[in-house]
Amino acid sequence: MLFGCLSSSAQNWMPGYEFRRKITFDKSKIEGDFTGSSPRIELDVADFPVLVELQDEAFKYHAATSCEDIVYDPEGRNIAFATVAAPLVKLSFQIESYDPVLGKYRCWIRIPSLASAKTGTPATAIYFYYGGSALHDSYSIAGLSTWNGEYSGVWHMNGENSDFGSRNVKTGLAAESLTGHGFVAEDKIPGKIGDAVELDGEDQYLHTSGHGNGAFTFMAWIKWNGGTGSQTIAGTDSIGSGRTGWRVGINAQGKIEMSTYKTSGVFWSMTSAYAVAAGVWTHVVCYYFVNGANNSGVTTLLNGSPAGGSGGAGLKLGAGGYMAVGRNKDGSQHFNGAIDELRIFKVAKPTYWLKNEYQNQNDPSSFYSIGAEESNSSWVTFTGAASSSWSTTANWLNSVKPVVGSRVRISAGKTGRITGADVVFGALFLEPGATLSSGVNVQLNCNAKFGAGAVLNMDMGKKLTLSGNGLNLSGAGTINTAELEVNASSASSEVFLDAEVNVSNYLKLSKGLLNANGKLTLLSFSHSNTAALLPIPDGNVTSIAGDVNVQSFIDGSFPSPSSGRGWRLLSSPVIHSGEEGNYQYGFQDIKSTVFITGKDGAVNGFDASPNNGATVYTHDQALAGTLSKKYVAIPNMNTAVQLGKGFYLFSRGSKLQANAYRDQLQEQPFSNPAPYTLIYKGKLFVGDLTVPVFNRNAGGEGAGFNLLGNPYASPIKWGALDKVNVGPFVWLFDPLNGTYVVSDDPNMVIPAGAGFFVKVLGGFASGSVRFSEGAKALK
Repeated sequence: MLFGCLSSSAQNWMPGYEFRRKITFDKSKIEGDFTGSSPRIELDVADFPVLVELQDEAFKYHAATSCEDIVYDPEGRNIAFATVAAPLVKLSFQIESYDPVLGKYRCWIRIPSLASAKTGTPATAIYFYYGGSALHDSYSIAGLSTWNGEYSGVWHMNGENSDFGSRNVKTGLAAESLTGHGFVAEDKIPGKIGDAVELDGEDQYLHTSGHGNGAFTFMAWIKWNGGTGSQTIAGTDSIGSGRTGWRVGINAQGKIEMSTYKTSGVFWSMTSAYAVAAGVWTHVVCYYFVNGANNSGVTTLLNGSPAGGSGGAGLKLGAGGYMAVGRNKDGSQHFNGAIDELRIFKVAKPTYWLKNEYQNQNDPSSFYSIGAEESNSSWVTFTGAASSSWSTTANWLNSVKPVVGSRVRISAGKTGRITGADVVFGALFLEPGATLSSGVNVQLNCNAKFGAGAVLNMDMGKKLTLSGNGLNLSGAGTINTAELEVNASSASSEVFLDAEVNVSNYLKLSKGLLNANGKLTLLSFSHSNTAALLPIPDGNVTSIAGDVNVQSFIDGSFPSPSSGRGWRLLSSPVIHSGEEGNYQYGFQDIKSTVFITGKDGAVNGFDASPNNGATVYTHDQALAGTLSKKYVAIPNMNTAVQLGKGFYLFSRGSKLQANAYRDQLQEQPFSNPAPYTLIYKGKLFVGDLTVPVFNRNAGGEGAGFNLLGNPYASPIKWGALDKVNVGPFVWLFDPLNGTYVVSDDPNMVIPAGAGFFVKVLGGFASGSVRFSEGAKALK
C-alpha cells in the first residue's frame, strides 16, 4: 500500500540522495536462533544477506539533465541502503542486476540484525535511497562485505562471463570464478533468481578452486531434468587411491547424495529421505560438521525442510582439490539440469539460517513490503489536507508553501487546483493517482515525474512551458495541455518526453531540442480544432526529434442523400522513412484505424474483404487520359509515397467501431460512418520542402494536374506557397458534396493532413511548389 508523501529533515536523511523508500521485512517469515532452555531466550538473525527485488518507473534510467544534482547511471549504481535506525550509515550491498528500461533492481543487502518471529524486536526496516550523486561499486570493500567471513564463495550462476561461467561475488577475484566448459548462448536460461546455466548431462561442466575443506555448507538451487544413474552436482573429491574431499549428487530416483572422503577406502555416504521432483526448482542444502578431532556428520535440507542426516567416528574428510560443478572429476556423472545461486560456507550453518535463505530466495516479494516514495527536505509537498486550493496553507506539509522555483510534489490520490499568479516549478512530481489542474500558465525548469494514473491538466488558453537547461518528463501519468512551448536555455538543451503529453491547440518550439520519443500526441477534434506545430523561425536554435502521434480528423455522419462513406483527399503529416531530400511516408499507421483493401488482399498486406477492391490511390500526371485516369492503386502495404505528395482514400469509417466489418464491407446497405480520427506516428517535418510538378502537356481534362499533400502537422495558406509555372488555383475535395472546391484566394487554408491538386500552366512541362515554415497558418 502506498501512503502520502513524506518529506524528511537533513538530520535523518543520507546526503546526496533525492528519494528513498522504506522496506520492511516480514518478521513472521524469519526464524531465529535461541539460547538456554529454561528460560529459552529467542534471538534475532545477525548479518543476514537479504535478497531484494525492486521495480518502478522511478528507477528507470534516463539521460542526465544539468538541472538536477543526480548522476543517472545505466548500471543503476546511484543507490544506497541504510537501516531506519541509522539512516545516515550505508549498508554493505551488491547489485546483482539492473534493467535500465524496466527500472528493475536485484540486490543483496547485509542486514546487521534481522528481527525474527519470536522476539519482541519490532520488524526490521531499511531505506532504499535512489537518485543519488555517487556511484556504488559492488566489488569495493563495502560491496564485498555483503557476504560475511563465513562465506567461502557465492556464484549467482547468471552465465555472465564469456565462457558462461560465473564470478565469485564474495571475493571478486577472477581466479575464483567458475569457468564454463562447453556452453553456448542457449544454455543461459531464466533461473530461479535471475538467469542460470543449464547443463546437458553429456560434456558440460564448470570448475574453480577448492572450497569446503573443513566444516562447510553447500547450497544451490537445482532443476533436475531426470536421467539414469548417479549425477554429480558439485564436488572437490579427487580420483584414485588418495581420494579426499566431498561430493554432492543426485541418484536416478531424484534423491540427493552426499559423500565425504578421508581416503579412498575410508568414507561414508548418505542419501536424502525423499526425492526432488524433476523439472522443478529445488533448494538443496548439505552441511557438514565436525565433532571433536575426527568425528563428523552431514545434514540435508530440501526447500528449507530437513531431509535426513548421518554421522560417524573416524570419518573426518580430507582436504579435496579444485571444485567441479556438473560432473565428477573423472569426467563422468554429468548433471542433466540447471543450477542457480551456488554458494559454499566455511562453516556448518545452523538450520534456522538455511530456512531463512530458502524463504527469502523462494519468494522475495513476500519477504518484505515497500513503502511510498519519500523526498528530502528540499521538496515542498501538497497534501490536500483541507481542500484542493493551491493557496491554502493547511494543504501544504508543515505549512510550507512553494515559491518561484520550488520543487513541488503532489501526494498520492490528491487533487490540487492552481489559481492566481503564474507558477514556476524547479521540479514537479505527481504521485500515483494525483491530479493537478492549472488555471494559470505553468513553467517547468527541471524534471517532472508522473506516477501511475497521475494527471496534469492545463486549462484552455493556458500554456505549459518547458524551460531550463534541459529536462525530462517521465512516468506512467499524463499531461493534457492546450498550449505547449519548449523554450530551453540553449539550442543544445534537450527536453525528453517519457510520459504521455497531449496537446490540443499548438506546439511552439522556441529554443532547445524536443525529443518526443513517441510520447507526444497532437490532438484533432475537427478540421478547425486541430493541434498544430507553429512556424519555426530559426531552425538553428530549436529542433524536434523522435516520433510524434498526429491525429487527423475525418468528418462523417453526412445528411442524406450524402454519406460519410466516400473518398477523401489526404496527406501524411509525418515522415516514416528516407532522408533529407527524399522523405517518404507509408500507410501502416492508418491501417490501424480504417480498412485498407487492395489486390490479392492479405498477400499484399491489405485487410481482408469480399472483393479486394483498392481503397488507396496515388496520382501520376505522366499517365494518359483525364484526371480520374491518372489514379494508381497502391500495389501493397509496403508502398511509400514522397513527402509533399497526396493520396486518395476511400473512407468506410473507423474499423474500431462495433460490427465494423459487417457494416462497412460485408452487408449492404453500408453504414453512413460517423466522424473519426486517423493517427499517424512518425517524425515531424520542419523546414522547407520543394516538390517538383509536371505536365504531360497532351491537352485534355487531366493535363497538368498534380496531387500534392500538406507535409506539415499544421495548416498552411495557399497564397504563401512559392510556385513556379503553377497556376493560381488550388483544388480541395469536398466529401460532403463529392466535388472540388476551386479557389485562387491566397488566404485559402489547406488543413494539416489534406491533399490538394495544383495545375502546371499550359506550355510548361514542369514546375515546382515550395513549402516553407512561413506558409503555416498561425493560430
